[in-house]
Formats: sequence, structure tokens, C-alpha cells
Amino acid sequence: MTDFNKDKIVDYLNTTVTVVSADQLTRKNQFVTNTIQFIDSQLDRYKDKITLNKDSLNDYRQRNSIFNLDAESAQINQNLIDLEFKKDAVKRQIDYYEQLKTYLETSNTFTKLPAPATAGVEDTSILSNIAKINALSVQKAKYEETIRSDAAIFADINSQIEAIKRVLLETISSAKKGLNRELSFISSKKAEVDYKLRKLPKDQQNMLGFQRQYALDEQTYNMFLSKRGEADILKAATVSDVLIIDKAKDTGAKAIDLNTQSAYFTAVVVGFIPPLLLAFLVTFFDNKLHSPKQLEAISKIPLLGVIGKNTIDNNLIVHRKPKSAVAEAFRGIRSSLQFMYKKHDLEGSKTVMLTSSVSGEGKTFCAINIATVFALSGKKTVLVGLDLRQPKIFGDFNIKNEIGAVNYLIGQKDLAAVTRSTSIENLDVITSGPIPPNPSELLIGDKMDAFMAALKEKYDYVVLDTPPVGLVSDALELTEYVDASLYVARQEYTKKDMLNFINDKYKRGEIKNISLLYNGYDQKGKYGYGYGYSYGYGAYGNGYHENETAKKSVFDRIKAILKIR
Repeated sequence: MTDFNKDKIVDYLNTTVTVVSADQLTRKNQFVTNTIQFIDSQLDRYKDKITLNKDSLNDYRQRNSIFNLDAESAQINQNLIDLEFKKDAVKRQIDYYEQLKTYLETSNTFTKLPAPATAGVEDTSILSNIAKINALSVQKAKYEETIRSDAAIFADINSQIEAIKRVLLETISSAKKGLNRELSFISSKKAEVDYKLRKLPKDQQNMLGFQRQYALDEQTYNMFLSKRGEADILKAATVSDVLIIDKAKDTGAKAIDLNTQSAYFTAVVVGFIPPLLLAFLVTFFDNKLHSPKQLEAISKIPLLGVIGKNTIDNNLIVHRKPKSAVAEAFRGIRSSLQFMYKKHDLEGSKTVMLTSSVSGEGKTFCAINIATVFALSGKKTVLVGLDLRQPKIFGDFNIKNEIGAVNYLIGQKDLAAVTRSTSIENLDVITSGPIPPNPSELLIGDKMDAFMAALKEKYDYVVLDTPPVGLVSDALELTEYVDASLYVARQEYTKKDMLNFINDKYKRGEIKNISLLYNGYDQKGKYGYGYGYSYGYGAYGNGYHENETAKKSVFDRIKAILKIR
């Protein structure tokens, strides 16, 4: 390595070698480490069992006043202990072989193979093959850090591992047969001793049972303790294969290139070019709407209104803050819609539908507040939730979505049953109801004709909250029922290319009487956009809008301090 700070690279190289050596030793000891972890878990388990069995034995002795057994009883008990210990050892080996077989058949890495020593397995073929497959797995893991996964060396290692796996599985099958025969022999011998035990008095039999369980757990604990010591010795004897011939050191060499001008030039280039390039890339790939003018530039659909950001915790901003700038924006939209209806000579009940490109652009927010401004003008209004896949409007009015438009469309309920009144005078709500399996088919059926006819007969204004047309076709099916359609786009959320679909439909004349709503407008200190949509009238707006606290800029705060002084 070369660097002006020689002490730094000396430390770096020496530390790197130390870390590599420690990592290599950890990999070599992985098998022994896994064994020690397993043995420790078994020691903890048997330690608790020994304590419990000892307490049970002492308690039985005290209650029954039995402290010593005759020689015959003691001999029978010892024979049973020896046989049960052998039986337990054989069963441990069988369980180990089952566990090993499952591990070989299901695992892709073999660095955590169960240790045979913990189960008392001494078959040299098993021991050697497990050591080989573990070493190959460690070697493979080491290569994976520096070599591409499709290198030929991995295919060679995998083939070696598969060959050892086949040998191990055959050896396991053979060993299990031998162990099962041995287990049958031990069980028969144990049955003979059990027969002798049953001839003893009942209290002696019970005491022998407690003694036998205590002695068996103690022997097993001592066995695992012995294996733990062997594993510790093996781990301590393992050394790393990394040999340090000579530590890195400063040999006294000096830097040749001391041209500081080139260093300064490089620093300037590295410091300025990447940020400029990043800024260019961010601007180039930015595809979101940032202003109403951008929306007008990419779509020939007329822009009906611009709505500011909602500053309260639910969607009822017109109802809760009727003098806010956002509420005034919705009143402006109401006036524009009434002008549109008058222009088309529409009499009687009027309908308006709101949709968007995707979920999250604020169509439900706009639908709720447009319905509210119609209701506040004294017109009998109903807000209908026809987004049958993701119903939303019920939460803002604190009503449940148990029944709604779906129940009417499938013939379960009449119009009165699905209509809910709200705390807003002249405004009713019909939620969507339970999510159906066939929303599109419900919206084009004969029941939909009857539904809209009934709504128009009862209400002055019908506001439909529909699904996003960019995701499903449901909203397009509803255009035949409405007098006006509003397509919502949201600042910093809607992508420009999302409008291609609705632009094409409008260009081909498939959708008529459609207008755009620009939602979530944040001026960020700029002047307002059009009359009635902005917060930018300053002192001229006093008394007309609610005062909304805004954060002052640093520049404004400095000017205020200077004026005070």
C-alpha cells in the first residue's frame, strides 16, 4: 500500500492480517463450537433434572422412613440402571442418526452438522465422512466471499459433497439396523430384571425407581461433562493456518509526488462534479407533478380547480374549518360545476364522479368536501362510495361499513336501508358495503340503472367516489350515469405518465365533460395560483379566511429583529 500517512497503512495491514487469521481459526473451529453449544444445552437440562430427582428421592425417603436397601434389592437396582443407561445411549445414537439423515437431505450448507461425539457415535466411517463434508463446506463458504458463484471450483466441491452424502446415508441405514437389534436385546434383558423387581415390596419398588432415575440422569450428565472437556481440549489445540512471516512496518520510504496543485485540482473536481451530476440526474429522472402549470402543460383536459394541503386529522375540512383557504377552493369548484351544469342546460338532479390514476391522490378527500359544500348551500346531497374494492368514506363520518351500495345492487336492501344520515345538514352517505367478488359486474348490471335513477329522484346532487381508473376499469363503466367527471392529481405524488391513459380517452372522445383537480398544492412561499385557491393574498385576505400559522423563514425573523431594534 502507498499513502502519505504511513502509520495508518502499517496499522491497516497488520490489523487486516489479524482479522483474517481470527476469521480462519473461527471457521476451522465451527464444528467444535457447534458441539460445545449443544453439550452446554444438554448439561443445563440434565442439571435441572438431577436436582429435581434428588429432591423427589429425599422426600420419599423421609415420608416412608426407608434409608437403606438389602443387598439383593441394591443389585437389582444397579442392573436396571446399567441396562437403562445402555438403552438410553442406544436411543441417543438412533435419534442422532435420524437427525443427521434429515439434515443431510434438507440442508444446502453443512457447517452446522450435529456432532457425533455428543451421541456416543464411534463409527470411524461416520466420523471421518462428517469431518470431510464439514471441511468442504467451510472451504466453499470461504471461496464464496472472493469467487463468483458460477466458478468451476464450486461444481467440483458440490460433487464431492454429494458423493460423501450418499456414503453417509448408506452407512446411517446400516448402523440403525444394528442399533435396533441391540435395543431389542437390551429391552429383553431389562424385562427379566423388571420381573425380579416386581417381587420386591411396593415401597422398595418406588424408592428404587427414584434412585434409578437419579442415577441415570447423573451418569448422563457426567458423560456430557466428559465430552465437554474433550471438545475444549480439541478447540484449544486448533491453530490458524495463517502464518505471519513479518509484520508490516515503515521502511523509511518517502512519497515522490508532492505536487500539491494537482491534488487541489483533483479535490475541486471530485468535490463539485459528483453533486452537479447527481442534481442533473435527479432533475432528469423526476417524473412527478410539482405545479398546476405542469399539469396544464401535459394535458388538454381543462383544470377546474387547485386545492391546498389538508391540515387537519381527517377529511372533513370544509365542515370543520369552513373559513379556511381549502374550504374556499372547494366553494370555487362548486361554482365551476354549477356553471358547467348550466352551460349544458341540465335540469333536476345533477351528478358528479371523482376518480384518479392510482390510490392515494385524494379523490375520496375531494369527494367528501365537494359533497359537503353542496350540502352547505342548502341542496339535498348524497355521497356514494362506489370504490367497492377499497371502501374508505365511512371512517370520516364515524359510521360502519356493514351495509351499503353492494347490498342494494345484489337485491338484499332497499335505498332507505343503505342510506346513512350525517352530522352535516342536507348530507347523506351511502357507503360501499361488504367487498364483493365481482365489483365490475355489479356496476354494469340493471340494478345500477335503478340505483342511479332512485338517487336522482331523491337528491339534488349525487357525488360518486369511484376507484382509480389507472388500476381498474370500474370508474369508466360509471361515466354514462354522471353529468361531470373530476380527475384528481396530487402534487409530489402523481407521475406525469399516469395521465397518458385518461388523455388518450379524452382525445378519442370516449370521456366527455371531464375536468382536472390539482390536489395537495403547496406554494412553498410562492404567490397564489388563481383567485380563491391560494394563501398568498397576505393582508388583503384578513377577515375572509381563518388565520393559519405558518413558519417564518430565517430571513423574515432577522428582519423582525432588526425592526424591533
